[in-house]
Amino acid sequence: MNDAWTPLEDFITSEMERPYKLMRMRMMAFAAQGIEPLVKFLFEEEAECRSRIDAYCVARSQGKPHCDPADPVDEYWFRQRLLCVGDTVGIVYGSPLRKKRLLPSPPRTWTQAEVLEWSLVSLWHRRFDHWIKLTAVTQVTGLPFYGLQDAE
Repeated sequence: MNDAWTPLEDFITSEMERPYKLMRMRMMAFAAQGIEPLVKFLFEEEAECRSRIDAYCVARSQGKPHCDPADPVDEYWFRQRLLCVGDTVGIVYGSPLRKKRLLPSPPRTWTQAEVLEWSLVSLWHRRFDHWIKLTAVTQVTGLPFYGLQDAE
């Protein structure tokens, strides 16, 4: 399918190929205490860096020169947004009906920059609570992100 979602998929793929620097030892310490403490920690940490990551995402979507976020925690939350967008693109293309989309394409009048900004900022603001809770369940229980294994 060649549509407004394709550039997002390409962007996510290229970003996720870059090495990931942060070891989340602090997160693992909360995970050892259980899901509730980890969720609380993640919500607080995300709230503390949200405005910085929003600004970084807007700049990236507008094609401004960039480097990785200076703070490794900010880089972690940027990567979480990338994974969230990748998940959304997977939902779009994952419809069992193939002809009927689970999510509509962005408006045709949107530029690539607007689609990217929407996906990294607005979409995250809609899904972050769900994303954080699933991340916590995965970290604490070791279950896959959605709790199911792919069929072999």
